[in-house]
Amino acid sequence: MYTQTFYGNILITFSLSLCVLYAFQYGRTCWAQGKRTAQLTGAGVMLGCLGGIWLICHWVTIDYGFLGVMLPLLAELATCVYEQCSDMRCKQERAGLIGFSVGLLALSLQMGGIQIFSLLTIPLLLAYNGTRGEKNLKQFFYWFYPVHLLLIGLVSLWI
Repeated sequence: MYTQTFYGNILITFSLSLCVLYAFQYGRTCWAQGKRTAQLTGAGVMLGCLGGIWLICHWVTIDYGFLGVMLPLLAELATCVYEQCSDMRCKQERAGLIGFSVGLLALSLQMGGIQIFSLLTIPLLLAYNGTRGEKNLKQFFYWFYPVHLLLIGLVSLWI
């Protein structure tokens, strides 16, 4: 069997994650209508999307694989659990973080190696209080990602 590798292009993983999230939202909307045909349609779209993406991840090597594509959905599913609570915003954010953390742990265990260090981001996410910081670092973070990738590439060429 011929397989193609797309390592190094996280946008494919992000795009597939968006497809899963849109299918999930569509399924939830259909389910909320209460009609049996709409519920079956929503469930069919969700299962079809998941199955199609699983096949894509099975045939083509994608960054972080199927579990990486599912990571945002785990956060969304955990958030939905607390949707009806009184202190909704805080509980939803915490629930989403718990779902994300569980997914990140599973992904780290599956990938192995230095991926386990990604769990160090969880305390930083827990420290976020939902408000904007005093300093406007927007431009810094727009430039940080591409510049650090350029520097890593230059160092790898030099070595």
